[in-house]
Parts: sequence; structure tokens; C-alpha cells
Amino acid sequence: MARKADEQRLQKAEQLLHSQPGHKSGEYAQKIGCHRQIFNRLLVQLNDRGVLISEDDKGRLWPFSNNS
Repeated sequence: MARKADEQRLQKAEQLLHSQPGHKSGEYAQKIGCHRQIFNRLLVQLNDRGVLISEDDKGRLWPFSNNS
């Protein structure tokens, strides 16, 4: 059975990813007060909701934008 999404954490994670892009998942986890593994689960949940995040070669996260 899948865990229910913590809506507040999901919203905070999405907000941070958009307002402060370019950090590693551990840094974001620290900012919202959870373990890195939990934050990585939030990334999967955000992806399932259509929030696309890309990771660069250094492990930094960036919101995907189709604006070219």
C-alpha cells in the first residue's frame, strides 16, 4: 500500500524547487525538515503529479521548463 502524500511537505518541496533551484536533494530535505530519502520520495510524488524536475551531472535539482 502506498503512503499518503504529506500535502504540506509536497507543497513546500515544490515551492522550494521553484524558488531556490540548483540545490541537492539533501539540502532541500534539510530546509523542509525531513530525511533525504523522504525528500526523494516527495520528488517521485511530485513527478506523478506532473511536476517535472531534472538533475544535472552534479546532483543539483532544477524545475523542468519547456520555455526555450
